[in-house]
Amino acid sequence: MFLVVKSDLIASELSNLRWLIKQYGLIWNLNNTSCVEIINNPLYLQCGVNSDQKEFVKTIAIPQNSTTFQSVEPILALIFTNLESISIDSTYASDPVYNILFLLDQAENIKLNNIALLRNTITGHIDNFPSKLKNLTTLELSSNTFNSNVTESIFLPPMKSVKFVGNQVLGNMIKITQKFSTIQNLEIDLGDFGYINLMVTTEFLPNIITLYYTQNTPFEISVESQTLRRLTVKKGTVNMNSLPELIYIGYGSGVFPDESWFKPDFNLNIYDSLIGGGVKDLGAKSPRSIVLINNTRLSGYLYESNCYIFGFKIDSQLGVAQNNLSIYVPDCYYCYWDQYQKILPSNTPPPPVDFQCPIVYNQTLFYVNSLSPLYISGKNLGSRYYGSRVANVIPNKLIQYTPLTLQGKETIVLNSKTNLSFDIVWGIEPQIRRANATYINETFSEINIFGKFNPFSNFIISVLNDSFDTSSRRIPCIHVQVSDTKLVCDIAISKRPYYNITVSDTMTRLNIDTLVYVPPDINNCGANDACGGNGKCINAFCQCNNGYSGFYCDSKLQGGDVIVNPSPTAPEPTIIVEEKIQFKFNIIAIQEIDSDEKIVNEIFTEKWSSTSTTKDTLTTYNYNIMVGSTSTSINATIEQSTKDRVVEFGGYPTTYAAGSLKLTIKINNWSYKDKLNHLRVIMTTTIENTKDDCDSDTIADGQDINDINYLKVMMNDKTFYGRFLPYSVVDNGRVVKVNNQLINTTVFTGQSFIGISLPYCLECIIDPDFSVLVNTDRSGDSRCRSESRKWLIPTIIVVVVVGSISIIVLLAIVLKRKLKYMSINLKDKFGKKKNKGIELH
Repeated sequence: MFLVVKSDLIASELSNLRWLIKQYGLIWNLNNTSCVEIINNPLYLQCGVNSDQKEFVKTIAIPQNSTTFQSVEPILALIFTNLESISIDSTYASDPVYNILFLLDQAENIKLNNIALLRNTITGHIDNFPSKLKNLTTLELSSNTFNSNVTESIFLPPMKSVKFVGNQVLGNMIKITQKFSTIQNLEIDLGDFGYINLMVTTEFLPNIITLYYTQNTPFEISVESQTLRRLTVKKGTVNMNSLPELIYIGYGSGVFPDESWFKPDFNLNIYDSLIGGGVKDLGAKSPRSIVLINNTRLSGYLYESNCYIFGFKIDSQLGVAQNNLSIYVPDCYYCYWDQYQKILPSNTPPPPVDFQCPIVYNQTLFYVNSLSPLYISGKNLGSRYYGSRVANVIPNKLIQYTPLTLQGKETIVLNSKTNLSFDIVWGIEPQIRRANATYINETFSEINIFGKFNPFSNFIISVLNDSFDTSSRRIPCIHVQVSDTKLVCDIAISKRPYYNITVSDTMTRLNIDTLVYVPPDINNCGANDACGGNGKCINAFCQCNNGYSGFYCDSKLQGGDVIVNPSPTAPEPTIIVEEKIQFKFNIIAIQEIDSDEKIVNEIFTEKWSSTSTTKDTLTTYNYNIMVGSTSTSINATIEQSTKDRVVEFGGYPTTYAAGSLKLTIKINNWSYKDKLNHLRVIMTTTIENTKDDCDSDTIADGQDINDINYLKVMMNDKTFYGRFLPYSVVDNGRVVKVNNQLINTTVFTGQSFIGISLPYCLECIIDPDFSVLVNTDRSGDSRCRSESRKWLIPTIIVVVVVGSISIIVLLAIVLKRKLKYMSINLKDKFGKKKNKGIELH
């Protein structure tokens, strides 16, 4: 920090400073006593202030001058106890007898570490300079005249940097016999006189970093150093190995150096040399620059490795390499001809008319979790880029891009004139949590894949299904849409419910399996697919007209004498017809079933909380259970509307007749013991006639008792009808096949147990319904006796599971003791039961 306020200099330093002003004819003020008044320019004079408020000199820079010199007083020493640096650039001195180096070589100049003399005449002997300056580490002697020999003393410790250039020395020789243990930077130019017996070895220059050596007469120098980083030699021949930076300047002779001379990341410049032979490929040592100018004996060759050099220039005429029929030019120069042409020899052939740049990118997609730089490697990537966030690390080979966001997409422009560019994408690594396939129509299904995704990435999705009519059975999923949490695409419809999905973003390949409900190839809509003339066949099933219901729309809906009494404590409504026929259903348990069909976990559904709402024509009853301290919850919803309505479920529209009941059971966050297990919802039904002793008939449609489509329980002209859809919706939209099972029946109590089996899911939806029908063809067929008794019929349930699991609908069934039965273990909660068979029609 230089002084900016007035204060008097220490008397002794003021006297010495005035002597220098006179000796070198400076136009400084001799009459003032403070630095700022002597010369108000910190480039020439800087001072500090001590504790006594006296100024002291810190740096002195004496410039070249042309004023009239004044006589100087005799002086024995120049002492500035706080002086750190002094430079003198002066051709003349008032009294040339004085040796400025001798005057400064004083023990009191304890802080002096830098001396530079330019164009001075140095008289007297300096054989032992510096002898008293213990902290002098930097010395520059340039274009001076010495009237005596200069000895090796200027290189001895603690000297670190010496520049000895263009001086005239009496005796024409510098003798070097000692070890220069502290020298790091050495620049010597002897010009036309003398020589230095210089050995660049670990012994004599153990810490040398930079060496510049030249003289006007040819010479040979051997270099063996582990520390040397930069060597400049003029008019000499060098024998060496392992240097990172080599520069020949002048009339060096010999042959072109090979890679054994260099350490990685070296620089090589050869100017005006007589080096012969051909340019060698030095790419194995990854040079940072190679500049070859005006070397008349040197034959030029271009190599692929030249593309990766920051500074490359050659003017030697190109030759034809051995085994080649023409001059070889790497692709990188043709890719960016407008940029490289001026650094190549004049006889470099231009790009062919049909040349196309073969750009290669090893990686353009990056997974990141911080804003660290991205590195794009490849081939022919250029060296000049557009944009502040793009940097050249290795020309044509490695690019650095620094993103501003954690995910995004950027176009890297390599050459705006030729429109060479490419895109990079960065963000999170994709993760798949689950997938589903939704049947849309007879042409295609929609694939939904849930997880974490980068919306800027290009995802390729393919699907394997053994029904695809291709040799590989894996076909692309098209129309891909990407968001942060979901991938959506379309796939041709399959005839099998199993899909294996592969997702790839070019770096990561993920697989997941999913099931999809596929409508049957054959319609199940009755004779001639006519739905009894009372509906339409849609997606293989009947959709009934108003006033009709039944699986084939073959029955009329019961009128207004049906009463539904909801329960305030459980989803167990009582349906009453003609004031005597009562039908009930209830949800009693949720079971987890393992691969051996054993029950591994079971929750009994008791202690429900309930609410009800009515809006317009729709009444809704909600029942809820929270399972202990877990996050598992069970919800049952019963809906009844006074009007017909169409509800879409799993992508298919379903008509619900006025007065019908729709039960939805939701199970959220079931804690599975194993992901290979599945859930089963257990329901119970009872039916009785409170006044008469009646028989009833049951008609069930389906493959077997594990796969039922509908049930009809009939008495006289009244029918309880249950419709069981063969699919459910699970895990945010996946449509899957379900099994509607008759598990156990008891004739004595009129009670049946129904199970709806669902695949592993965290959210499930099942959507059946039931209603009361009128059978006109049975109006006179009375099968009742006198006293009231329970109907001796088993019942079956269909369950709907939404979100977690919804279960719906159950209906009575008469069994005729012919088919096998399935048993259920509900501990001893419901007592021992006699099993009965069921006949399916």
